[in-house]
Amino acid sequence: DIEPAVVFEVGYEEIQPSPTYSSGYALRFPRFLGVRDDKDPADADSVERVERLADRQ
Repeated sequence: DIEPAVVFEVGYEEIQPSPTYSSGYALRFPRFLGVRDDKDPADADSVERVERLADRQ
C-alpha cells in the first residue's frame, strides 16, 4: 500500500473543470514550488477546497 508522506506546494495559473481526472479538476500551468516539511499530509488541501478556489476565479 502507498501511504501519503510528503506535501508539495504547487502553483498554478488557473483551476479548470476536467472530466479526465477523478477530482473533476485540472491545474492549468502547474509548477512545483517546493516541499512543505512543516505540513503533514492531513493538512493538504481537499477537493472541496479546490472547488471553492475554482468558484472564486
